[in-house]
Amino acid sequence: ATFTDGSRWSWAQARAQMHAAAAALGALGVQRGEHVLVMLPNGPDYLRAWWGLSALGAVKVPVHTGYRGEMLAHVCRDSTARLVIVGPDLADRLTGCGADDLGIERVDPARLTEARDPVPLHAVEPWELAAINYTSGTTGPAKGVLTPHLLTYTGGRDAFGAGAGLRPEDRWLIDLPMFHVAAQRAVMAAMSVGASIAVRPGFAGSGYWAAAKAAEATFCVLAG
Repeated sequence: ATFTDGSRWSWAQARAQMHAAAAALGALGVQRGEHVLVMLPNGPDYLRAWWGLSALGAVKVPVHTGYRGEMLAHVCRDSTARLVIVGPDLADRLTGCGADDLGIERVDPARLTEARDPVPLHAVEPWELAAINYTSGTTGPAKGVLTPHLLTYTGGRDAFGAGAGLRPEDRWLIDLPMFHVAAQRAVMAAMSVGASIAVRPGFAGSGYWAAAKAAEATFCVLAG
């Protein structure tokens, strides 16, 4: 993986980040099957949170980073989560929407990088939940879509991975928000064939092709 600050993760480094995050989350008492809200922008923090939760068998609940007010409060209530991984730049949204009244504890993503003793990890079954992805809520309150690990993997592999001709030497440009299933599947597609990803904060039409070239990307979802 490559990031906008110039940092890079090899496969071994990514695995180490996953284990460190899992240990930190385990120290917070996160259990297998527990729902945990993740309200973060694209970047290494999001990947740490996602992979750390998956390693523990916990369930990632991505939160749209544009949510405010009742839309944000609804997801907080409906998710039944007791923790939200959120940075200081978005944490005030939770106070503003009344989510604090639910007793949801905020976890700064920086805590996922703290050195801790490793926690025992157990195999996750394909049918267990990987995530609860909420719909856009255009026709009513957003609905949580239960997404098992098998669907997360095959959705990426078949749509964006080997089924799309992706090879190990390719690189996916991840500039759609990772709280959305399309970006999640692109990440999984790369992992399924051993390709790499270039994570960017978001889509920007101006200078798009120059940015794609600088990232040495060969695949993208050109939703813009």
